[in-house]
Amino acid sequence: MIDKFIDATVVVPTLGRVEQSDALHRKLHDLKPAPIKIIFVFQRNIEWEEFTKLSACGENCSMHINEISVVAARNAGLNAAQTKFVAFIDDDCSPANNNWLEELIQPLDKTDAALTTGPVFGWSSASGNLPFVKRAFLLLPPFLEPIGKTDSEISARASTVAGGNFCARRAELKAVGGFSHKFSSPSLYEETEMAMRISRTMDKGIWFNANAGIVHDQNLQGGMRNTNSEPVGSFIVSQRRILLQSVYGISKTTNARIMLYRVSRFIISLGKTIKNKSGAMKKWVG
Repeated sequence: MIDKFIDATVVVPTLGRVEQSDALHRKLHDLKPAPIKIIFVFQRNIEWEEFTKLSACGENCSMHINEISVVAARNAGLNAAQTKFVAFIDDDCSPANNNWLEELIQPLDKTDAALTTGPVFGWSSASGNLPFVKRAFLLLPPFLEPIGKTDSEISARASTVAGGNFCARRAELKAVGGFSHKFSSPSLYEETEMAMRISRTMDKGIWFNANAGIVHDQNLQGGMRNTNSEPVGSFIVSQRRILLQSVYGISKTTNARIMLYRVSRFIISLGKTIKNKSGAMKKWVG
C-alpha cells in the first residue's frame, strides 16, 4: 500500500500573493504522497487575515511574523515544523509533478546528502545560465558565483540549492542554526550560505534530483523580492560580502575577493552602458 503522507513539512514564505498562496496550497495538498504539514509564513498581518478567510485550511496551514524577511519567514516555518524533513518552496512556484516532494526527499534516504534540490523550470532571468554547462547549481570561485542549467536533466552532486526548491532533515538544519539573519531583505545568497554551512558542518554533500522539479512563474507581481525595490549594486555587493566572509572567514584575502567582485561588477555594468549607448547612437544615425 502506498502511503498517503510523507513525514515532511513544506514551508512557503509569502508576501503580496494571497490568492496565489491559496492556489499553491491546493496543489501541495494534492501531492502524492502529501506532506504531513504545510505552513505559509505571512509577513503582513492583513494578508494573513485575508488568507485565513480565503483558504479552506485557514490558520491550520499558515502563520504570521512581524517582519518582512525571507530569512525570518523560513526560520519561523522551520521552528514550527515537527516532522523529519522540511522542504521549502517559493510562493511564485509550484510542483512540476504530483510526486515532487517524494522525489525531493528520496536522496536524503539514499545518499549522504545534507540537502536536496531540483530543477526550476521557467526561471528565464536566473543568473549563471550558461549554454555549455549541463549540470545545475554549481559555484564558480573565487566569488562563489552560481552557474549551471537551472532546468538540468542530470541528477548529480551540486554546490548549492535552488532558492525555491530544496529540502533538509529538520534536526540537521536546526542544529546549524537555520538561515543566517545577517542577510537583509530583499535577501540574496542566504540559501547558498546555508547550503555551504550545513554541508561543511555535517560533512555531507548536496544532491540535485532532476525529477524533483518546480515551475517558476516569471510573470507574477509582488513577492519576497519584487514587493521591495530591486536590489542595487551596493546592496548586492554587501550581501556577497556576507556570503564570502561566512565561507572564507574575515581576512585580507577575503577582502581582496570582495574588492575584485566589486570591480568585476563595475566592468560588467560599464560594458552594458556602452553597449546600450552604442545601440541608441546607431538608431539615431539610422
